[in-house]
Amino acid sequence: MRFALNHMVQGFAGIRESMNIRKPFASLKNLVFRFAQNQAMSADQNADSGIQKMIVETKSAKETIRLGKKIGKLLRPGNVVALIGKLGSGKTTLTQGLAKGLGVKNKNYVTSPSFTLIKEHKGRLPVYHIDLYRIDNLKEVYDLGYEEYLYGEGVTIVEWAEKVRRLLPEEVLIINLEIIDEHRRRIEFIPKGKHYQNIVDKLIS
Repeated sequence: MRFALNHMVQGFAGIRESMNIRKPFASLKNLVFRFAQNQAMSADQNADSGIQKMIVETKSAKETIRLGKKIGKLLRPGNVVALIGKLGSGKTTLTQGLAKGLGVKNKNYVTSPSFTLIKEHKGRLPVYHIDLYRIDNLKEVYDLGYEEYLYGEGVTIVEWAEKVRRLLPEEVLIINLEIIDEHRRRIEFIPKGKHYQNIVDKLIS
């Protein structure tokens, strides 16, 4: 359990050798290890051809929170962030950083919604934290009144977003998180839409 909750890295050296290293972004030095134009390599990727994806490796929970905070400061009303990853991969940790960047105070600190599924936090914008871990089918999501959140005036952060891919807005920031080892995480940003692409660009500018 401790292994799953802490921030975890698997053979990083071999990955680095096969990738083009670019200059890290200012306040998150040494986190970015690839930023490249990804072209279609499968049917799914064809739809995303031309999207500039960014892959980051964080070495601790604190770095993951710091990264999320930087992104949170760039989010605006109506934005949706879709988090995908296994249990313990850092989705809630990244959400805590996003919430900090959105002005959520520590006394309202973000945790997993658990049995409530949706938690609303007050920041400079309303923050809707949706955790779909316990959701088994789309009907349950419809019953939640998801459209009110995904198309509202706040910022919506969805954990386990792979369960509702077809319900996500056309423009969305998809973030894939992977466990590398006990502390490190591989975080891939897939921006769908100009606004989200601008966010990714600002992370490395």
